[in-house]
Amino acid sequence: MKEIQFVREEFQLWAKHAQELGFTDFISPEDGFSTELSNNSKWENESSAGVYAWITENGHSYVGQAVNVRSRLGQHWKNYRDIAYASFQIVEAASLDHAEKVLIVKMEERFPSTTLNIKFAASSAKTVPFDLIFPPKKTEKFLAGQGMTASQKWQDWPLLENKRERRFAKFKMEPLYGKALAALQVFIERCIPDAPGTEVKFWSVSLLHPLKQTFRVNVGQQEVFTLWDDGTHIFARILAKSQLSPDFDFPLYETNSFANFVKLEEFDSWLVAEKIIECRKLVVWLMRHTVPLNSGSHCPQLIRAVLQP
Repeated sequence: MKEIQFVREEFQLWAKHAQELGFTDFISPEDGFSTELSNNSKWENESSAGVYAWITENGHSYVGQAVNVRSRLGQHWKNYRDIAYASFQIVEAASLDHAEKVLIVKMEERFPSTTLNIKFAASSAKTVPFDLIFPPKKTEKFLAGQGMTASQKWQDWPLLENKRERRFAKFKMEPLYGKALAALQVFIERCIPDAPGTEVKFWSVSLLHPLKQTFRVNVGQQEVFTLWDDGTHIFARILAKSQLSPDFDFPLYETNSFANFVKLEEFDSWLVAEKIIECRKLVVWLMRHTVPLNSGSHCPQLIRAVLQP
């Protein structure tokens, strides 16, 4: 098997241990568990029965069984938005229970696995995946207008980078590129909670075509920020829980949010104080109530360019 270069050392150690336990396939949630990482091709065993294991961003692992593994991993992803990688081995249906029990014990020798089940079972019915990454007390402070220091490092998303390579290269040639990066940086820094830890899991940025709409930030299943060219001016179209500008659309989507229009050159000085809080209210609501709709079209290069222009 080709050696896979994982993002962090602890992931590499987990993968090595998983291989020692007989796991042969390695996949990740960034493209919906559809690509086998050892050969960067379609995962052929995605509908097979067997035993799987995954590891979260904070190093917790989990072992389970499934008769259709990709479907089962997708169910886990809805509850555990901090899954980093998953592994799998084919096991005959009649042997699934025994194999699962043996592998749980062996995985626990090196990684804390069953604590995840206990933690999730003990959570109240009001706890949602977002709360596990961004605890309620931090959410309260964020919605009150306090700034937040990111608790995680920015993660690499190699599969998504490969998919967006040509589109991003074309976008870099556009005259609006520099101004677009600056506007995106303002929005991310002021309105996205713990952006490195919630990227792809709860929000994404898609490059749009045609370039009349330059890019769109989606949180959950709704847009929250778009650059819009009406032929005369470039506008920042930003959604919030209330009307924030003289130019706005009436309540949209099921969230009854307002799309406010601000000239791009005024955006930085406009998005301050209470306007930030109103935008944060919508972002947090979407992260707590919906799962990402367009994470598969996310462009990591655009975010990295914002961080290192």
